[in-house]
Amino acid sequence: MLSFAIVQLLLNYKKGKKKMQIEDKYLVIRMPEEIDHHQAVLIRKQADEKIVKGEIQDVIFDFSATRVMDSSGIGMIMGRQRVVSNFGGHIYIANASSRIHDILCAAGLQKIVSFITAQEMN
Repeated sequence: MLSFAIVQLLLNYKKGKKKMQIEDKYLVIRMPEEIDHHQAVLIRKQADEKIVKGEIQDVIFDFSATRVMDSSGIGMIMGRQRVVSNFGGHIYIANASSRIHDILCAAGLQKIVSFITAQEMN
């Protein structure tokens, strides 16, 4: 279950400018406006570097700025889920628009990740 501390972390993170931030074993990733193959590869490499160092348990993908995502974005999330699950971690999706949420659910991601709802953010 999502803790209040995670929600507060995400709210505080949104005030910053960094694309990735580590806080208390959480990696928060601010997703770009468009997620294509090139962006997915960059995010994957940067996230995996931080995850395999053992500093991370859970990953929170913040989709507040994302408007477009292709299948490489879905694959990147699924791959990070496999990586963090090896370390006992979990993936959270936050601030997904209804369009992005529908894309992720159509791919079946609701079975392996948790969505942070607007109610939990307030």
